Amino acid sequence: MMQFVGTAFAESLFGDRGNVTGPGAMVAMFMVDEAPISTLQRPFVGIDPDPLGLLSLMLQMTGPAADDIAAAFTQLMDMPYRGRPWGQVIQSLYFTSCPACWRPAVGLGYRWRGFPPALESRTVQCEQCGYEGEAVADPEDMALAAGVSPGGMLRWQMMARVVPEGHPLRARIDQATAFYTPRNLWILWQTLRMLELAELEIDQRRAIQWLIAQSLWKGSHLCTQPGLLWQPTLRRPHHFFEPNLWHLMHQVLATAQEMSSNAPRTVLGQPQYLAEADPDTFWITQHWPHDVIDRIPKRSASLILVAPPPPLPLYWLLRFVWSGWLFGERAAAPLRDLVNLRVGGGPALNKIMAQTLKAASQWLHPDGDLLLRWRWQGMNDPSASLLVSATHVVDDLAVAEIAANEYVAQASLLPGFDRVDESADLIASGSHTLRKVLSQRGEPMATARLRPYIMAGWATKGSIADPEEGESHLQTLLNPNRPPEGCVVLDGQGDPWEAGDRIWWWLQEAPAYWNPASDQAERTLIRTLIERSPVSEQALIRYVAQQLPAHVTPDYPWMEALIASYCEHVEPAKILRTSDLPANRQAEIQTLKKQIMSKGRTFGFDVAAWQQEDIWLVEWQLQGKRYASFLLTTTTALTPRLWRSRVVIPGMHRFMILPGGRSGLVQTRVDHQPLWAAAISTGGWTFVKFRHLRDMLAESETSSEHWLDYLSLDPITTTQPEQMRLL
Repeated sequence: MMQFVGTAFAESLFGDRGNVTGPGAMVAMFMVDEAPISTLQRPFVGIDPDPLGLLSLMLQMTGPAADDIAAAFTQLMDMPYRGRPWGQVIQSLYFTSCPACWRPAVGLGYRWRGFPPALESRTVQCEQCGYEGEAVADPEDMALAAGVSPGGMLRWQMMARVVPEGHPLRARIDQATAFYTPRNLWILWQTLRMLELAELEIDQRRAIQWLIAQSLWKGSHLCTQPGLLWQPTLRRPHHFFEPNLWHLMHQVLATAQEMSSNAPRTVLGQPQYLAEADPDTFWITQHWPHDVIDRIPKRSASLILVAPPPPLPLYWLLRFVWSGWLFGERAAAPLRDLVNLRVGGGPALNKIMAQTLKAASQWLHPDGDLLLRWRWQGMNDPSASLLVSATHVVDDLAVAEIAANEYVAQASLLPGFDRVDESADLIASGSHTLRKVLSQRGEPMATARLRPYIMAGWATKGSIADPEEGESHLQTLLNPNRPPEGCVVLDGQGDPWEAGDRIWWWLQEAPAYWNPASDQAERTLIRTLIERSPVSEQALIRYVAQQLPAHVTPDYPWMEALIASYCEHVEPAKILRTSDLPANRQAEIQTLKKQIMSKGRTFGFDVAAWQQEDIWLVEWQLQGKRYASFLLTTTTALTPRLWRSRVVIPGMHRFMILPGGRSGLVQTRVDHQPLWAAAISTGGWTFVKFRHLRDMLAESETSSEHWLDYLSLDPITTTQPEQMRLL
């Protein structure tokens, strides 16, 4: 049977830094008994209405070698435009002057604000004097930005690639172009025209198309404000950042090279918008599922990937426009109906999914996998009810957060039989699922994230057949005023929930075997960096996700915080900071341990030290009573210990000593993990950096009380009242 490794959807989850509009919506990494996908003989099927998602999948499965992608990009940039190489033309549009030495420099990006937008500042990089930073935009920058416009003829040509003139959607497409500055829009459109003229192999052309698709997203006003994608109407951001597309394209080029370098080089069929597919290898289709239903032998597919369209009109408007620009009107046409999808329009989407999954079940081999992947936002998005549409029992489900209140899920559906309708107490079975998921995850979870797990549990038992019925029972079960037995409802600070607060669900008693997902991700990242460094950021996230079980899929914001804490950038990859190498940290802890013991003896205390796994504890005792305790650790993977020892011990000072690089992680946990916020607010622990401890150990303070008070004056977090008591 096909097995997706750990969290197989890590690539789609993190492929575009978690942004909902990244072209990698369908990409996944697959293995069979640790063998590459190219060794499988039975066909695969990918169903996605979005040609950009299919393009990303093909790049990973059949992409050219990394050197071929670089050669194709160089060929594109060397094509002549009015007597000059196209790459030089792009570069010249971002020339500026250095605010420090006034010599020519490169503008890495520009900040705009207001209606209509006005150029405020520029980020400058000067190779002459080494200056790099933000400076006020000067008149020359404004003139250069205003001097480039797509022009009427080019605009007409690009619009015609999406819909014919007079089409009802033409006005909305015109609005979509407003999410670009005229300079970036002109560069992107001209690059697409250059690509049409370039003589490239088909796989090289795909790679460059993917590169441009990424640039279309990252070059838009929305990239830094993806929350606007969930709005029902178009609304230009009040402020936005215009990147240097020359630099941006080179960054995306490196990502495309990495994606393609992992491809198994098997021959796959082509999507309908490029060529006829080969039914003996791999079918990918935009339709649902009419263009392949009669061409694939029954019970033959090893893997079927289904990507339900999220009900987001602005999201699909952009995908619609980009697909037309890249591939033409034929590829964009299947997305026209999706432009009108709305959050809350569940019945139509559920009907589509029921038909698609029913057809897909006919193709799937008994030992194959059918993967359903979708995304949603918050409580008002009913996408969890998609599971009710599944004609198969849900076998496995993984859910991860990609941004604040924004989620991605993947369900693995068992093939070959329909659900058996069982009479069941929905509230009782839902409560059981709720407690099970919280216990597995090992940390409080938001309501929106829990909904698909409970719906999947009901779908497994065949207890729910109607999405509206499921939504009704979910509201009853997840009523924060009446939590199910064994559960409690917390706010963001870990206090009992009150109306108006964000809802977090947790267990009345922590699990007997407690291994929180965030702690597992931190330990796995450290181990991966030691074994695989150097590694690109996206590959690092993928490796971490693959090593973790599906029920502890790492969240993207948490992975970002971990990478910022433990990694340093060595172009083009990430490596473990030298200071965080195990040998260096252990030597540092041993030195600090000895110095703390020596300082305690100086103050007249009895001292003791012992090791527990990878941490050291040092205690100062006076006449058999515990006076001060120092826990020396290099990670924040300490949730169970912190929670169980959160109560203040009268007369005892307790310090958790961490590297300064962990400060951001501690603050992230306090801001986003209610158990940490509650434990720290009690004042049971004082968090101290290695650096501050070293400084204090060098002091000649003769009073232990004063010394310990001063040790508390350099807080790691912003919410430690006990730590700030002397101020």
